[in-house]
Formats: sequence, structure tokens, C-alpha cells
Amino acid sequence: MTGRVHKLEDDKAPVIVDNSCKLFRPILIAKADKLDPDTAAQILVHNETGRRACGWEPTGKK
Repeated sequence: MTGRVHKLEDDKAPVIVDNSCKLFRPILIAKADKLDPDTAAQILVHNETGRRACGWEPTGKK
């Protein structure tokens, strides 16, 4: 998680703001792309992690 302390006030716990969803985007591939199995697996892990953590939705583009 990438984040920073936001609004530290007296007698209150700091609030952590997670900015990681703003920093990263899904990796999109085209039909013409040539991927080896390891690269395809890494892209899948990246995109599935973003889907779970950031709510990324499939684009539906083909």
C-alpha cells in the first residue's frame, strides 16, 4: 500500500490515505501482442489485484 498520513490532529489517530489506485492502471494488451506465458501470468496477477483492490472493471474491448 502506498499512502501518507493525512490530517494529524491533537489527540486523534492519524488517517492513512491510500493513493495506490491513483498510481496504477490495468495493463491492456492487443490481439497482435506476442506474450510468453510468464508475462501473460504476471499481467493477469496485476489486473486481478487491481480489480480486487481498486474495483477495476473489464473494458469489454476486443
